[in-house]
Amino acid sequence: HLFIDNPSVSRKHAIIQFKANDDFPYIYDLGGTHGTEVNRKKLPPRAYQKLNPFDMIKFGLSSRYYVMRCPSLEAK
Repeated sequence: HLFIDNPSVSRKHAIIQFKANDDFPYIYDLGGTHGTEVNRKKLPPRAYQKLNPFDMIKFGLSSRYYVMRCPSLEAK
């Protein structure tokens, strides 16, 4: 769980999870008003987006970016 103290970020904004039989994480935007960005591109709501090492994630209108770090995937 990650709490982001910003009024543009919903309490339940997005999910990051792994799918069965896949080594890569996926992000799923839950359809909040201000959306989610990966690498400065807005994600479509309610659709899975594959994440790669060093992808930059931004929630809502927050000025902060979060970098996806998966050491086990960086070597692949």
